[in-house]
Order: sequence, then C-alpha cells, then structure tokens
Amino acid sequence: MKKTIITACLLAIASVAPAMAWDGKVVACYKKHWVQPSYKVSKVLVMDGHKKYEHRGHHVVEVWYPPVYKEVKTQLTNGHYIMKKSHCH
Repeated sequence: MKKTIITACLLAIASVAPAMAWDGKVVACYKKHWVQPSYKVSKVLVMDGHKKYEHRGHHVVEVWYPPVYKEVKTQLTNGHYIMKKSHCH
C-alpha cells in the first residue's frame, strides 16, 4: 500500500515537470504608453472691441478696448493606453 502511494506521487510529479518547463521564444516586447485626451477648442465672442472717451487727469483721451473672447473646450476622445514596441531585456 505504501509503495503504491509513493509510486503514484512520483508519477504525478514526473507528469507535471514537463508542463513547468517552458521552451517558448520571446517575439516582441511592448510598453504601456498613456495618450492624452484630445480636445476641440473654439473661441466665442463675449464683447466686441470698442473705443471710449475717458478723463485722465486734465485730459480727455480716446481708449481702445480690444474684443473679449471665451474659449469653449469640447472633448473629442478619452485618454487611453496604447502598446508601443520596446527593447527586450
């Protein structure tokens, strides 16, 4: 009985040993690379440019105020990971 159990254990270990040995070949290596999300940015006019007369000290001067714009950001794609080829060590 004892010999049968020992023989069965040895056969089980012997049959698992070839599965643990890996004879594979590394073909390529990759590295995870983060790609930022992409956006579309457009300008929206908030206030037109205009001229205005102002008192400065004892003088009246004409002052130019440039137009005011607001940026509107729209996300086109989400950020994601891509795999880039790298050197294998």
